[in-house]
Amino acid sequence: MKFHDGTEVNADAIVWNVDKVLNKTAPQYAPGQIGNTLSRMPTLTGAEKIDDRTVALTTSEADALLPYNITNLFIVSPTAWQKLYAAVPASAGDTAARSKLAWTEFAAHAVGSGPFKMEKLVPRQQLILDKNPDYWNKDRIPRVDKVVLIPLPEANARTAALLSKQVDWIEAPAPDAVDQIKSQGFKIYANTQPHLWPWQFSFEKGSPWQDIRVRKAANLCLNRAELKSYLGGYMTEATGVYEADSPWHGKPTFQIKYDPETARKLMTEAGYSAGKPLHVTVATSPPAPDRCSRCR
Repeated sequence: MKFHDGTEVNADAIVWNVDKVLNKTAPQYAPGQIGNTLSRMPTLTGAEKIDDRTVALTTSEADALLPYNITNLFIVSPTAWQKLYAAVPASAGDTAARSKLAWTEFAAHAVGSGPFKMEKLVPRQQLILDKNPDYWNKDRIPRVDKVVLIPLPEANARTAALLSKQVDWIEAPAPDAVDQIKSQGFKIYANTQPHLWPWQFSFEKGSPWQDIRVRKAANLCLNRAELKSYLGGYMTEATGVYEADSPWHGKPTFQIKYDPETARKLMTEAGYSAGKPLHVTVATSPPAPDRCSRCR
């Protein structure tokens, strides 16, 4: 297996990539990448080369999820990054400052090992990817020579671009436009996936979410069946962080369902009422409706 620059994907490269998020003394240490890596695999503590094709990963405790979560560590070419780092003048600052500049440049000229390789990136406009004819898995070499990815964060804008044939494919169309899309001959591919966009309750001092009755009430007052209908059936009603057919579902004693009457009773017990409602602040972002269309 080779990176797009022709260098080997070997044990040294894997250890180098682990060090970029774990080893603060490594020149390639990239604090900006930690949010997408260590937060998803917090037990990872190190990596050691056994031979050219074998790496031993060390964890702080047994972690059955690591084989899944390690995919959040994006493996890139050390050689490609080192060339960019070497090109940063010493006058730019210390090792950390030069490393940051090198990673910024690398983002515009990323070198990985996948079936497509980066040709050109225009931030907030487009990413052009070329077919990688040397991809290691010959059965999965792309059948198209080029892919142009365009950021269209708003669902209606994406749908309009598809219907007007400005683009050939979109992800997460506007739910209420699905029938129109089908009527024009487009194919819609939908698969259930174990993925959540949950709201994380604050447990800070004074937070109402510290009361388990309030947390239960919040889950019981949400009509997931109605949401599913609103989204054209393109979601699954969640029953927990993991579904019942998952080995990690466990044996929960609280059943997540729509039960507004029980929710009202719980809120009353917690000290809330029509005269004393609970007000909470929720952080969200513009693509939140699109996220709902992909929620379980």
